[in-house]
Amino acid sequence: MKAYEAVIFDLFGTLIDLPDYPENRDEMADVLGVDGDEFAREWADAMHELMTGGFSSIEAALIHICGRLGVNPGEDRIRASARLRLEFSRDSIIPRPGVVETYAALNSRGYRVGLISNCMEEVSLVWESTPFASMFDAAILSFDVGLAKPDPRIYALAAERLGVVAEDCLYVGDGSDGELSGAEQAGMTAVLMRAPYDEADGGRESWEGRRISSIAEVLGLV
Repeated sequence: MKAYEAVIFDLFGTLIDLPDYPENRDEMADVLGVDGDEFAREWADAMHELMTGGFSSIEAALIHICGRLGVNPGEDRIRASARLRLEFSRDSIIPRPGVVETYAALNSRGYRVGLISNCMEEVSLVWESTPFASMFDAAILSFDVGLAKPDPRIYALAAERLGVVAEDCLYVGDGSDGELSGAEQAGMTAVLMRAPYDEADGGRESWEGRRISSIAEVLGLV
């Protein structure tokens, strides 16, 4: 008898390496002609809205941030900065070693496989061109559904779209945004995934529960 009916993965820091966000933000700020530190602060303050569709587009978010900074860089610079973010995301969404093989093994064993990602519009825009587009029975992108982890409703939505109950789901993530605690509070079993070379720590919750260091180890948990 299976321990679970479905496995749900986080994306950033779990299935793919964490992108170099500070470098990208600095490049975007430079195109806009604004101070990098001030841009990063306003970007962070707008994060929840960025991830849940509070802005209709990347461009709309940049116009808002520039307004907060008291500058008007013009449409061309806004578009150029948004394009940098789009290209950055497209180039970042590359499966870690073992991800494709682990998905194939889970699929062959009859597990439902899902994704819940806190992400912005650009991930939704490039999603169909990524290697992940056909890999999930349900892919929940926060920008598209207007919800972000650890909101219990996003986990419930994932379970519903997978056709299972939360208690039959194993959730695998790197601990960003309180996602592991959120998954367990929603009724799922959560496991921390942290690659040995991944030393980033900002925004990740401490976790005393089960841990793995590679995606392939999921196969030993199900």
